[in-house]
Amino acid sequence: MLLTVRRLESRIVKISKRCYFLQLRVLLTKVDLLNLGILICRKDALELLTMEILNIIMCDEIKLKSLESFRSFYADKIPCQEIEKPKARPTWPEYGIALAQVAASRSEDIHTKVGAVAFDVNWNTIGTFYNGFLPKQKFDPLIWQDRDKKNKHIIHAENWLVSKTKSGQVHSVCLTISPCCRCAVLLAAHQVKEVYFGEEYHREQEFKEIFDFYGILWEKVKIDKDEVV
Repeated sequence: MLLTVRRLESRIVKISKRCYFLQLRVLLTKVDLLNLGILICRKDALELLTMEILNIIMCDEIKLKSLESFRSFYADKIPCQEIEKPKARPTWPEYGIALAQVAASRSEDIHTKVGAVAFDVNWNTIGTFYNGFLPKQKFDPLIWQDRDKKNKHIIHAENWLVSKTKSGQVHSVCLTISPCCRCAVLLAAHQVKEVYFGEEYHREQEFKEIFDFYGILWEKVKIDKDEVV
């Protein structure tokens, strides 16, 4: 039975350290060249196969002078392992919206869960916020059946952000959903410079006019939850 690449590598390590070339010769008789070639193409095995090992496995049909030429010979005959390229990192706005989505999961609002993240000018995270009632606030569960009444009492994520940070401290804000006109004015008064959001709130679009009026950069940023979160 042919040895697997992992078992072959493990045994070559032990044998090469002890320089038991007679045992190595016996071992290599159990390995076909294809299996050996897969091992050699692995970068972590290159140092294990020395020139002495190559001298043992050379035959009349293959006259090779170096390990590199051996790898070159088998390059088009065996499937060498490919190094997986790292995925591109998310941009800061994408990162911020991903954090906002996690923050939104804390909201008790059964209709619309909103998350917000505040960053300073260097994209250091200042805080995460979400819409909801005051902590430990008691309320009638039937309030969820009346959306208009609920909307009058619930505190928006942007309100929490403004109340928990200092004016001028927040440079960029990332939201899961675009702000309503009242929250847009609050962010402007709080001297926020940039606002990014993942989705547009279909009921209110006045935030665009407000942000443009106050010179606040705003942008809709679409993220792939599977890729970022």
